[in-house]
Amino acid sequence: MSTPAPRTAFDSDEEYYRAFWQASELGVDLTDYGFFKYFFSSGLCPQTDEEKAHWFDLPERVTVYRGYCKLHGYSDGLSWTPNKQLAQWFATRLPRNEQPTLATAEVDRDKIELVFLNREPEYIILHMDEDSYTEEEVQSEQS
Repeated sequence: MSTPAPRTAFDSDEEYYRAFWQASELGVDLTDYGFFKYFFSSGLCPQTDEEKAHWFDLPERVTVYRGYCKLHGYSDGLSWTPNKQLAQWFATRLPRNEQPTLATAEVDRDKIELVFLNREPEYIILHMDEDSYTEEEVQSEQS
């Protein structure tokens, strides 16, 4: 798990936690999961003007994707993307990834709590109903 620069490099705890989430490509420790759900839902996570504008420009319904390892991952994770190819890459990126899976959902814009734009669009969705997405196994490029 990656971590951002030391806490002293940031102007606030909120900026640090935002950077920590984004640097943690393999996910945060499950002991921190509840904290991040609170951090995202409480309005503490800073959003840039560009990210706010991106959210307002979204249509009322948005198709989002999440790539993960079904054997070890979580379909109800918080990070989703409108980029299907990126989600497929996340599903197959690790060597010996068993059951790479792509979840697809169509959600109301209001279900998207936050938008991150530092790499690719990443949408934080806190409450994804299990029956609101479909799953399909994807072929690993390493197969």
